[in-house]
Amino acid sequence: MIANEHLLVFGYDGEINLTKEEVKNFLFELAKLINLHIINGPVVEEGTAKPGLTGMIIIEESHIAVHTFTNVEPSEFWLDILSCKQFDKQKVIEFFQNKFNFKKIDIKHK
Repeated sequence: MIANEHLLVFGYDGEINLTKEEVKNFLFELAKLINLHIINGPVVEEGTAKPGLTGMIIIEESHIAVHTFTNVEPSEFWLDILSCKQFDKQKVIEFFQNKFNFKKIDIKHK
């Protein structure tokens, strides 16, 4: 069986009024920070049913995805990283928090 790392980080009530370009930059910076290799993307689209942005980057090791929800109180930002290569989860969490200054963060990992 292939080993995997899966990290889900949920940020609430932060500074996430982002443009598509800012979400793309976040995905690029994050992949570089944890040394994961980009194959394609990022692709970022705006949602209609639940306003906000969804972005994804395909990495050699699997994927990094984000979802923002700006029309709910508090606002939410979801981050999903799945990789068959180990990465520094603490670096990801610190980067996430420092970037958006969330009042609350929930973390799930495998």
